[in-house]
Amino acid sequence: MADEASAARAAFGNRLVAFEIGNEPDRYHANGIRPSDYSYGDFLKEWENDVRVISSATPDASFAGPAAAANLEGYTIPFSKDAGGGISLLTHHYYRANGKLPTSTVGLMLSPDARLSGLLRALKDAARSESIPLGFRLGEANSFYNGGAPHVSDSFASALWVIDFLFQCAESGASGVNIHGGGESPGYTPIADDSLLVIDVRPEYYGMLLFSMAAQGNFMRAIVSGADPSLSAWAVSGRDDSERVVLINRSEGDVIVDVEVQSNYHTATLLPLTGRSLEAEKGTLLGGSAITADGSWEKSAEEQATVRDGHCAVALTGPGAVLAVFRQ
Repeated sequence: MADEASAARAAFGNRLVAFEIGNEPDRYHANGIRPSDYSYGDFLKEWENDVRVISSATPDASFAGPAAAANLEGYTIPFSKDAGGGISLLTHHYYRANGKLPTSTVGLMLSPDARLSGLLRALKDAARSESIPLGFRLGEANSFYNGGAPHVSDSFASALWVIDFLFQCAESGASGVNIHGGGESPGYTPIADDSLLVIDVRPEYYGMLLFSMAAQGNFMRAIVSGADPSLSAWAVSGRDDSERVVLINRSEGDVIVDVEVQSNYHTATLLPLTGRSLEAEKGTLLGGSAITADGSWEKSAEEQATVRDGHCAVALTGPGAVLAVFRQ
């Protein structure tokens, strides 16, 4: 372990944020990795010993954890107190539900998860109260665990789900999210691979890309009124004096949204995220173009919209999302 840590530190240099020791220790007792009576106390003793071993070989090492699967109160919260002075980042995992259950549907994925709000709030409070330098991060997350729900987690709906999910995490103060993936089976991976090469870009990746383009600045309050509950909106005050608004339509119906922005904005550029249907696994486009397996993408459909007296009409034809960038 000490040798591996030293090699990693030498290879990654200042790109290495922290060593996260173990993975989902709250499941060790259930999956045979440890005895059935294995407890949080047992994990903490092991973790503290591992930290001593790694630190002896790599004195400037930083640590993260506990990477619990789900046990917030039994693992992550006490760990933030017991190890708070020795970690730079608090980590936890999140999934909506079990991908093997028939109830893990597109409808469930796109419905609000009250549990997520409480989880993010608890993680933020724990990281803040223990003065953990880098705050908290969802070190592993996606729609449904056990590889995702086939033909649900890899549908166009996942692109819309991940936008809302990432915005909610960012708004709650998360320092980042690791979206889990890998392989080419039907399920939740944003990038499908055959262990050697990327072979496909799944819909969820399109949503991640749109989020990364939109979330460049500071949050603004976005209020949706008089609209279908399947519509959500996020607003960001851009670092380039722009205002970025993301609209998400999670229904199959068409929606025309009247976006109200500051009166000094006069132009708007609309970048659409479209799919054939919520259940479609193929045909996702961002800005009218697909992302190729080598990662290249170039928008071909970007619309200019009129802004009059601080109002702009934005149409969403069927399920999809729009990134609207308003400028003076």
